[in-house]
Amino acid sequence: MYKQADFKKWLIAASLCPKNAVQGVPEDKIVALEVNTGLTLPTAYKDFLRDCGSYAGDFAPNLDFLYFSLPFIQEDLADQLASGAIAPLPATAFCFMASEGQVFNYFLCEGEDDPPVYQVVAGRKEIGTPYPTLSAFMRDLMALEQRRLYPEPDTRWLEEE
Repeated sequence: MYKQADFKKWLIAASLCPKNAVQGVPEDKIVALEVNTGLTLPTAYKDFLRDCGSYAGDFAPNLDFLYFSLPFIQEDLADQLASGAIAPLPATAFCFMASEGQVFNYFLCEGEDDPPVYQVVAGRKEIGTPYPTLSAFMRDLMALEQRRLYPEPDTRWLEEE
């Protein structure tokens, strides 16, 4: 069962973004995203967008994942699919994160509140082993970014439930 993740709290606790700088996506834009894609997005992803989908400070600066980058992610993914560099994804797949137009992270919009995260890489036909949940994926990515930025990070926030 999905326990609502506090992505904003995690960003701040990991010192990835100042408290007053984190910006979420307004609800009407999240609804529009669902209408435009024809998909009902998972609760965990909508929570992420609401908490920090517009600005997340130093969190994953080399990855595209913020709301404004979603059209570019979809365009890059479509190009890779059209070229045959990536095998077709299920119709319920929503790509929410990309790196350099070559590595794509997605989940399936099939009614799970906190679905597994899958990864495909251009030039490889296989899909990587899924990450158990979207919220755990984002939390662990924040922890990785914290360790990248700070030699001795305060990771007590990871121990909180």
